[in-house]
Amino acid sequence: MSEVLSDYLSWSEVDSVADWKAASGPPLTIVTIVYNEPESLRRTIESVAEQTFPDIEYIVVDGGSTDGTVGVIEENRDVIDRWISEPDEGIADAFNRGIAMASGRWINLLNAGDLVARDDGVATIMAHLRNTDRKILTTFASSGRTRLPKKQLRNDMSLSRRARISHQGSFVRREIYAEYGLYRTDLNYRMDLDFWLRVLRNESFHFVEEVYCDYEGDGATAVNHIPMIMEGHRVEADHLSTIEFACALLRSVASNAIRVPYHWVRRRLASL
Repeated sequence: MSEVLSDYLSWSEVDSVADWKAASGPPLTIVTIVYNEPESLRRTIESVAEQTFPDIEYIVVDGGSTDGTVGVIEENRDVIDRWISEPDEGIADAFNRGIAMASGRWINLLNAGDLVARDDGVATIMAHLRNTDRKILTTFASSGRTRLPKKQLRNDMSLSRRARISHQGSFVRREIYAEYGLYRTDLNYRMDLDFWLRVLRNESFHFVEEVYCDYEGDGATAVNHIPMIMEGHRVEADHLSTIEFACALLRSVASNAIRVPYHWVRRRLASL
């Protein structure tokens, strides 16, 4: 069961879901979540600050960091419109708090360590957002030689394939969250996959063949690769038909036959 927006509106300045949906803020809100990652956060803030598009609401949700992260936030109060720093229940809970605080018509989730790839990245995407009647716009996200998704996705693909879009590279209209719910806090890694599987069963996206962001490749999903895979299978089993799930499982086995040993060797070498 996904979390509902009304449970989180205590974090925002509105009193009801209807008020939140009707908020007439800037065109775009970028939400960054962080916990004990001051230098990663600094890089992300700098990439947002360097954007040529002038009308961005920027929100930072810190999970009660105990290092210098809050100091980085306070140093950049001229860039950050709103922020909180207090313990949360993990990634999904932090996402949900930031979404509830947002007043922009579109919302983008850009984690600490993720960077907008170019200074005109937001300006380029905003040109597409103005010309689409769809409520989700998505792009490529990259990490070194890795690109998510691997190729352009289409709305006529199977649901399991369509749901492979990245949250960092996606822009979601605020009413989508009000209608379909937020991110499941009982999931540790694949809360984004669960969200897309719920939403894309009924909604279509506009795919822009641009690399919007460079994401940090050593995050929670990379470090905990096998638990992430297993949680993904559980999420797919919740949403897909038996045939769809079987096909998705076969693709996963084929893909991870190389990826899992690769990540294991990479971590071992890094620990030497």
